[in-house]
Amino acid sequence: DVGDYPRAESMYRQALNIDDTDAQIHNKLSVALREQGKLSEALDENITAIAIDATVGEYHFHKGLTLQRMGNRKNANGANNEAMVDYEHAKNAFEEAINRDSKVAQYHFALATVVKDMARYEDAEVEYRAAIVLESGNEEYHVGYAYVLSYQDRLEDALNEIQTAVTLNPNNSEARMLMQSIQFQLERHES
Repeated sequence: DVGDYPRAESMYRQALNIDDTDAQIHNKLSVALREQGKLSEALDENITAIAIDATVGEYHFHKGLTLQRMGNRKNANGANNEAMVDYEHAKNAFEEAINRDSKVAQYHFALATVVKDMARYEDAEVEYRAAIVLESGNEEYHVGYAYVLSYQDRLEDALNEIQTAVTLNPNNSEARMLMQSIQFQLERHES
């Protein structure tokens, strides 16, 4: 609930007044700030958490999410080159999270998403597959993978992947729309 983030921010700041060396609190504060759109402040907290304890993959992951959001904002405002710099930094943070704990599907999914946004489809494919191996029941991973396959004109593979997503969650409207789009593209290719 978006309304809880300002309260969480206040609570985490109070906790840091007592002990500003708690990396987990800095990390949680970064999430509260990021979800309120306070991206520069969130990034500062991400960096602080990592400076205190660089061994925790989750801290790198949240830094990557903040940088990715910064890149998305710049991209939406037409600052594509600046966005690519943020995406590159996000990619590095996600890779560091994976280096710390390669068994977290969400880390691979986040890396896949950011490299997809950078139009590095082969790299995205590798990371989507890694996420799916770790957590095959998550339809969002299959949707992302289907997009990457369709961007590479591997429509049959994309259709199989999106059908898996729809089977996992028939109510996923994005998956159903992508499936229709892929089926339409396949029909056009056949005619």
